[in-house]
Amino acid sequence: MITVRFKKAADDSLMGFRVSGHAGWAASGKDIVCAAVSATVWQTANGLVKFANAKVTQDKKGVYCIIPVPSESSHVLVQSLYDCLSEMQKQYSDYLDVKIVGRKDGI
Repeated sequence: MITVRFKKAADDSLMGFRVSGHAGWAASGKDIVCAAVSATVWQTANGLVKFANAKVTQDKKGVYCIIPVPSESSHVLVQSLYDCLSEMQKQYSDYLDVKIVGRKDGI
């Protein structure tokens, strides 16, 4: 299962996210859930790096994105990612888990 955790900022906007896991919908290379999530996440991450000076890292555990100084652009991009993945989760809930975590929780 792919897990996505979005972190809230002090103003309740979303200030970062973590994505980890594999959907398991199909074999690696044929998994449309993984492909859709990956494309959507990387599109957003690239926009956040370019327009919001976000820091994006990837390791064996997943992709992490933190926005050091949230802006209008970053709010729109991260909210859009959350909305898109939440819609995907409705159809693929056995393969994708999307949640917002509190300001004090880690992502």
